[in-house]
Amino acid sequence: MEIACQKWECKALKLHDRRFNIDFMVYRVKNGFGVVSHEDRKNPIRNPICGFYCEVRCRNNYFLKYPTMILAEKKWVELKKFSMPTAPSVFLVSWTDCIGYVKYDENLKVRREWGGRNDMRDSEDVEPLIHIPREYFKIMHHY
Repeated sequence: MEIACQKWECKALKLHDRRFNIDFMVYRVKNGFGVVSHEDRKNPIRNPICGFYCEVRCRNNYFLKYPTMILAEKKWVELKKFSMPTAPSVFLVSWTDCIGYVKYDENLKVRREWGGRNDMRDSEDVEPLIHIPREYFKIMHHY
């Protein structure tokens, strides 16, 4: 998230509130947008100028290893819920060789599949997943 914030000239506010099922709210810090310090922020959701919402994943594989990136369907629904025409939500992924992102768009051709990690302790711990083709990701940084 740090590299993305440097590239986008923004700040990211971690959403700890359980009402949100998404990682960060990202807001601008240049061109006249005000920033309220964390100490002075009484309501961290209302004070900063909101840019967009962002879900973040860190992968331990290189970008080209798999044809798609998976995301829990409930997270995809949250990205949709918080997207606006002028500020679509973003899914940001860090792979071992690069960082990329995809903006939520209901016209993206994604695949739904039932699944989960194969090393889970609970065999019933599976859920609907969304497969996002890697060609939809815009690479913003190479390691």
